[in-house]
Amino acid sequence: FTFPDVNKGLWSFASPASAPDGFATGMDNLDLPGGVVTSMPGDSINNDVAYDAASTVTLQCDYKSSTGGAPVNVIGTSLGNIITVTGTTATVLRPGFSTAAGIWWSHKQYGTDLFIANPTDGVWRYDNNTLVPIGAKAIAQMESDEASLWAGETADTTNYKEGVQAMYVESSGSQTTMTFTPASNFDAVSGRLGARDYVSDKSPGTDFYHFFIKFTNTGTVDTTNTRLLLTDGDGDSLNFPMTVWLTSKSSSGTAVTATPTDGTWYEIWCEANDGTETATFDSSNIDTFAFAVDTSAGTRRMIVDDFYVVYAQTMPAVQILAEWKNILFGLTGDEYNFSPAGAPDEYDTDANDVLKSDGEAITAAARFFNQLTVGTDSHVFTLSGSVVGQVYPSYEFDINEVTDEFGISSHRSIVKGQNKLWWCWKQQICS
Repeated sequence: FTFPDVNKGLWSFASPASAPDGFATGMDNLDLPGGVVTSMPGDSINNDVAYDAASTVTLQCDYKSSTGGAPVNVIGTSLGNIITVTGTTATVLRPGFSTAAGIWWSHKQYGTDLFIANPTDGVWRYDNNTLVPIGAKAIAQMESDEASLWAGETADTTNYKEGVQAMYVESSGSQTTMTFTPASNFDAVSGRLGARDYVSDKSPGTDFYHFFIKFTNTGTVDTTNTRLLLTDGDGDSLNFPMTVWLTSKSSSGTAVTATPTDGTWYEIWCEANDGTETATFDSSNIDTFAFAVDTSAGTRRMIVDDFYVVYAQTMPAVQILAEWKNILFGLTGDEYNFSPAGAPDEYDTDANDVLKSDGEAITAAARFFNQLTVGTDSHVFTLSGSVVGQVYPSYEFDINEVTDEFGISSHRSIVKGQNKLWWCWKQQICS
C-alpha cells in the first residue's frame, strides 16, 4: 500500500474534508523534514514549549473549534497535569491526575467538546474553556477571569485543585461570605446538547452540586453557619449547611468531618434534596451562589475551588473513547458503555454490554462509515445497526466478528486512508 502525499504539512483547520492535496488532516508522533514522513518517539510531540520537562507525554491531541482557526494542543503529562498549548503559551487546565506508571489517555472530539479518558481518572470534557468530568456543567472555576463576578473573596494561587488558583473566605468568630453573581442568572437544570435535565431543585433533587474545600488555621468551625447558599431570581433560596456536605457522590455518603484537618482538601457533593428550601427555589434561574464560613472559636480560612452541578450517574472510567452515530462509547476490559444518541454527557447504568471476545480485553475502537470497528488482541469485530425507534438505554447493536486470526495491538495506531482503516498488530500493519 502507499500513503498519500503530505509533504505540505498539517491542515489545521476545523474541517478535514477541506484539506487541499498535499496536506495531512492529522499527525501524531511524526514529523515531515524535507517532506519525508519521519516517526517520533511515542512520548514526544513536535512542540517547542517546555513544560513538565521531567515527564513523558500521556496525551496529545488537538481541540478544533467550530469557528475554525488554529487548533488548541491538549497535552497530558506523567506528572499528572493536563495543559493546553496555543502558540508558545502553555496553560494548566487541571493538575492532580494519576501519576501511576502506564497511564495513557484516549480522546475523542464530539462536536464542540473534546472528551478524554483513562481507567483511573475517568472521563473528562474540555470545551475550549474548562476541563470538567463528563456529565458536569461548570458554575464557577475560581479563576482570575471571574474576579469581577465575585464579592468578598480572596484569590489563592498556592492552593487550588483546578486551573491556577482558588478563592477563599476567612472567619474569626462571625459568619463571613464570598458571593458569586453570574453575568446572567445560571440555569442548573438544562442539560448540555441533548442530555436530560439536571434534577437540581429541592424535590426530587437527586443530582449534585460539587466543589472542593480546604480549611487552614485551627479555629473551631460552626457547621451550621458554614454553608453554601443558592438564591434564585425571585429571592427564594436553597441552603446547604456543612452538616449535609457529603464526601462521595451518593445519597448514602458520609458527611464531611466537623473537625476538618488543617491543610487537607475535601471533595464535597451536595445532593439537591439535602438542601433547606425557602418558598419554591428555582434552580433554572439562580442569581447568586454564596460560600460562608463561621467559627465558634479562633480563625478558619475556607478555600474553595472547582464548582459545578453534575449528574448522579455518569459514564464510568474507561480506557478507550469512540463516537458512532452520535453515540459516545467508552470501552474498557471486555465491556462497552454508551450514551444516548446526541447526548454524550448522559449515561444510564444499564447502558452497557460485554463483547464476547473469549475473555480478551478491548484494545481499540474506531468509527468507520456505518460501523464501529472494535479490536482485541486476536479478534476484530464490527458493531452496527440503527437506534432509530429504540429507547435508551435499551439500544440493541449488531455485533459481528470479522476475524479471529489477527487483532489490533494499539488503539492509538488506527488511521484511515484510501477508504480503509489501518492499524498495528504485533509486528504487522493490518487493514
